[in-house]
Amino acid sequence: MKPFEIIPHEGDLCLKAAGKNQRELFRNALLGINSLLSRAENSRTATSQREIKISSENVDSLLVDFLNEILSMAHLNNEFYFDCIFSSLTQTDLEGKLLGTRVDIFDEDVKSVSHHKAEVIKHADRYSVMLILNI
Repeated sequence: MKPFEIIPHEGDLCLKAAGKNQRELFRNALLGINSLLSRAENSRTATSQREIKISSENVDSLLVDFLNEILSMAHLNNEFYFDCIFSSLTQTDLEGKLLGTRVDIFDEDVKSVSHHKAEVIKHADRYSVMLILNI
């Protein structure tokens, strides 16, 4: 099982992510977004830590809102977030700490993650999702 895959989608891009549980799915979706923002091997030494707290109506919206908040913070702070340490993660709420490092320029301008057709699917042995990325 690949943690994520990026595929073309009608002028945008599609992110397919999977994980053995919800926490791993969210982290793998973050890695997928990061693979577009910066293709260079960035240092994994955290030079910044940012708190993140999100509440949404369901797990589908929570994942999309989480990724959109990360995109917003990345562009606002010129930072690349390579990990999130979750202190709490439920179907509707998350709280954690983003670990990141400063960047001068992003390789791809990912504007947002669409709520359209976003659905977290729980399989017998894993979670998966397919998300449309607006570029």
